[in-house]
Amino acid sequence: MLLGRTPTFKLKLSLNIVQICVIIVLFVSFHTYGVGTIELFNLSIAPWDWVILGLSFIYIILVLYKTFYIRKSLVITIIFALLFAFSLCLSAFFSPQPERALTMILLQIRNVMLLLVIGTLFSRADTIESINKKIFWTGGIIASLAVLMYLSALSHYSEILPDPSRWKPGVNYILDQGGVLRLVGLSKDPNFYSLWMAPSFLAGLSLPFSLPRLVMMIVLGLSLALTFSRGFTLALFISSVILTIFILLIKKRLVYVKRLFSVITIFTVIAVCLASVMGYDFLSKWEKRLELARQAPRYAMWQHILDEMAETWNPLIGAGLRAAEETLEGMYSHNSYLDTLFETGLIGFLVWVSLIIYVTLCALRRIKYPEWLPWVHTWLILVVMFAFFSLVYNPFPWLMAGILTASPFKQQHGAPRPESKRPPP
Repeated sequence: MLLGRTPTFKLKLSLNIVQICVIIVLFVSFHTYGVGTIELFNLSIAPWDWVILGLSFIYIILVLYKTFYIRKSLVITIIFALLFAFSLCLSAFFSPQPERALTMILLQIRNVMLLLVIGTLFSRADTIESINKKIFWTGGIIASLAVLMYLSALSHYSEILPDPSRWKPGVNYILDQGGVLRLVGLSKDPNFYSLWMAPSFLAGLSLPFSLPRLVMMIVLGLSLALTFSRGFTLALFISSVILTIFILLIKKRLVYVKRLFSVITIFTVIAVCLASVMGYDFLSKWEKRLELARQAPRYAMWQHILDEMAETWNPLIGAGLRAAEETLEGMYSHNSYLDTLFETGLIGFLVWVSLIIYVTLCALRRIKYPEWLPWVHTWLILVVMFAFFSLVYNPFPWLMAGILTASPFKQQHGAPRPESKRPPP
């Protein structure tokens, strides 16, 4: 499917450069969420919102002056996204918070726009290897800063522990249950930091070995370990097992998986040694986090929503947008699947799950290409984390969906196909 028209002049800026810049800017915007949020009329405007708005203008300019192909897989993804937006409009009429329900629809419109922008920009030249290198080093710089900030806070642990005013400064760290100091970087949340750092960490596994890359991999892994994120750790384990099974099924070498477990072992040992030197028992803190998992408040939240569903829930259109937040008195359920089912009913839930299944199938088709494994792996992590966190309206899943359904599988002969020919599906 063609989008745009034949250019009247040559753009001096390479499309490959545009693709790399777009991904890096989006990636950085995720990691600065804790320092750049603006509250306006009960609407939280995050750094990625400004970035997506800017990308929309770039997108319009590129479409006016350059011809793009929209792949069939992306068209299907966009159709699912629009159907989901339509289901949100239906549920908004029954929302207990009508005005705030509108913001959910606006967020989904933003996500559809991001999907379209990414899908259009990535429909031609394959730059995934270059993106892997750039995002690896970008993530490494962010992780290095996060670890240094964390170590600075750790040196004042004895002062932070008895002072509740210092438990959650917003960036750098949070002091969580059991007195566990968790790394958050500039992302505000340790779990989101882990998810957003996953592409950088996993991209390193697909790159050729070198000592500087190994050192940076250890820094990236160390930052992930210091988040003490149970949800991410479980998602990483489950997704790694699933990915290993599929790699074995297509009889490919397990170099990527071997590197993954080797690096995890190395940075775990370093984290234990480093924490011990600073008088911080790393293993006991992880043990404490696992013990407290049984007491996590999200289980009570899930039960509360399930009880509400048994009483007032409409099976087709749900309880309305923001109903989960209303039921939990301003709290989030931390379960994307349950949120979608409760608020949008079977109509919205089936559309959303169908979208996830379709993108997953598109992702699994790419595992034969080593450069795509980090992105496939990140998507599988995301699918698991949907069960522990509210991520339906976060732009990160839609960014991943756009990349995995719009990009070429493999660049042909080291160069993109000519515009006169139809690209491979």
